[in-house]
Amino acid sequence: MKLVLTLTISLVSWACFSQGDLPFGKVTWVDLDLKTYQKDTSASAVVLNEIGSAYISSADNNLVFERYLKIKILKRRGFDQANFSVALHKQENTRESLVSLEASTYNVVNGYITEIKLDPKKVFTENINKYTDRSKFTLPDIREGSVIEVKYKLTSPYIFTFRSWQFQSDIPKVRSKYIALIPGNFLYNITKRGYLTVIDKSSIVKDCYQPGAMSADCAQYEFSMEDVPAFVEEDYMTARSNFASAIYFELSEVRRFDGGVDKKTKEWKDADQELRQHDDFGGQLRKARNVLEDEIKPLVRAEPDELKKGKAIYDFIKGAFVWNGNHGMLAELGVKKAFETRKGNDADINLSLVGALQAVGMTSFPVILSTRENGLPIDIHPVITDFNYVVASVEISGTLYLLDATDRHQPFGLLPLKCINGKGRLMAKESSWIELKARDRQRTVFHANVTQTEEGYEGTFKVSYQGYDALNKRTEIAAAGEQSKYIDQLRNKWKEIEITRYQVKNLDSLENPLEETITVEMKVPQPGAGTIFFDPFISQRWESNPFKSNERLYPVDFGAPREEILILNLHPLSSYEVDELPTPAAMTLPQGGGRYLFNVSKVGNEISITSSLTINRSIYNATEYHYLKELFDRMVQIQHSQIVLKKK
Repeated sequence: MKLVLTLTISLVSWACFSQGDLPFGKVTWVDLDLKTYQKDTSASAVVLNEIGSAYISSADNNLVFERYLKIKILKRRGFDQANFSVALHKQENTRESLVSLEASTYNVVNGYITEIKLDPKKVFTENINKYTDRSKFTLPDIREGSVIEVKYKLTSPYIFTFRSWQFQSDIPKVRSKYIALIPGNFLYNITKRGYLTVIDKSSIVKDCYQPGAMSADCAQYEFSMEDVPAFVEEDYMTARSNFASAIYFELSEVRRFDGGVDKKTKEWKDADQELRQHDDFGGQLRKARNVLEDEIKPLVRAEPDELKKGKAIYDFIKGAFVWNGNHGMLAELGVKKAFETRKGNDADINLSLVGALQAVGMTSFPVILSTRENGLPIDIHPVITDFNYVVASVEISGTLYLLDATDRHQPFGLLPLKCINGKGRLMAKESSWIELKARDRQRTVFHANVTQTEEGYEGTFKVSYQGYDALNKRTEIAAAGEQSKYIDQLRNKWKEIEITRYQVKNLDSLENPLEETITVEMKVPQPGAGTIFFDPFISQRWESNPFKSNERLYPVDFGAPREEILILNLHPLSSYEVDELPTPAAMTLPQGGGRYLFNVSKVGNEISITSSLTINRSIYNATEYHYLKELFDRMVQIQHSQIVLKKK
């Protein structure tokens, strides 16, 4: 849920918020006596008070950010709240600086409040990469019941992105407040994210910005929230930044004192044109056509079928590069060096793919996107830093295919699930937004034929993987290095099952289902016992319900539709008879969203079981959460049932 605002100014005066207003040393007996947080009794720690302020300094035009934090440690697992890490961004000749820091731990010792201050020598700054440093420190003498206070100030030359504010974290907060003081000649777009209500007030501070002999009023914005719940991450969600309550800023324009206006936030057509001209984006496309033309044209010269031609070029690029694991919308090495060294980031590889397709006259353009873990990009106005990945597109016979050549196991036209995230920007001559949707399912069919023996059971598992499940299984087998090591991994997973033979089919035929045939033996602790319990889901079950919260405010996102089918045929010995079978069940989601079917049949002494889970959509909204939770609860319960055999 997003709301984009543009700053406006009203003629109201207000006192300027400064560092001196941030509290410190205000820990009370009430804080130290607190034993549990009543609004969330499971909390290991709670933020008692949090205040932030940000303003642009008149002296040097730097952005100044200050933060105060008071945290109560309730349980031992909350000790990690005493570890702090402050990111400091940098470029070639400019950097952010941590200019002041106070931090203390408060405990009750022999009936008195004691304060242990952080030793400045225990603050360490490490180089993360060429764009980021990180200052780290840990509060001393942390115990259950401790209260910690931290106050710091940093300065930044990067006023384009005003400091953001995160209301929600992994622990609850009693109160959180952020005050942004912005000169009237700086206009920012403000983005609110999250599902919780933020209280905001605005006012005017007269003459608060005075660079040199100039003067401007400021718009003061106060954003606050009380009784903020912890943000709980669950399975099947995209980046927490999409849903956790927060405030983000982006500079839109600067109105100079001489009357001129510098536009900072451009329209999409301007941002598109800049990318086309950027040396590490559009420039690499031009180079790719030149570098790869002689390699590609002989490869497809005699191929009249456009789809086969596209697949041949795609396979060539996949084989020519190894992805170095780095995400980026811009080329890292450049396509020429990447092709020579046979490695590169996703932009090096996929811009090469676009260039290769264009070199033979195919309609191909890059698509920039944000991966699921990176969050959804803003589409109202261009925020290029929202994007961290690029893939290729190619149009063949009216169908648009999206291609990612970073993974050799990726079939033509199947984007990895990490890229299925909202919309992507198709960088054609007239750029546009396109939906990023999965073109296939996650599908596994597990067929088990099991016969009871005097020692236990023996049987054959035939497993068929399709779509994303086939991709994941091929990746898993390849990661093992050798088939024998992969079989060892299966043995570790199926501790009660001995694998006597293993075969795999279509391992390299990426457009066909991957098929495994596994011959197994299962020993029982007491062969010949009067009563034997057989687990029909011993190799294929959901151990627990992934949906644990009582409610969920954000969507459930599977990435792609899902289908799991288990078919079991069990042949007991003639000396045993069936004493108890699981109960058949059928559950459906509203509006054709999916279903779980469990069927049991017995013909003579032979037992057949079918378990079928179908998730028909990639995304389910918050109002459908309870139906999903209930379906998975019942399915997990069924998949922990057993077949009971008794000796005649």
